[in-house]
Amino acid sequence: VGILGFGKVTKLEDLSVNDLKKERLTQEVKQDQLLTRLRLAQDQYDGLLEAASEPGLSEAEIDSAAYKMEMAGKVRTRTEYDLQEIITKMTV
Repeated sequence: VGILGFGKVTKLEDLSVNDLKKERLTQEVKQDQLLTRLRLAQDQYDGLLEAASEPGLSEAEIDSAAYKMEMAGKVRTRTEYDLQEIITKMTV
């Protein structure tokens, strides 16, 4: 693997401006996708929290909501990690 995932490129001198522009665009698209995924995971988490806070729910319903909230939290955490990687690549 070459520099920053640019295939066979092993020296900075071998990179072209067009390749860099294409890679930046690719990273910006990935960043937008991750931001959308992050917002959706947060919305799901918030919705589950609100639903689980309703009075009169059974233990099973609360446990189910807690499990789903945990999964949404994991998606959010992983997405934040991936987003940080993209931001790091774009600053290099």
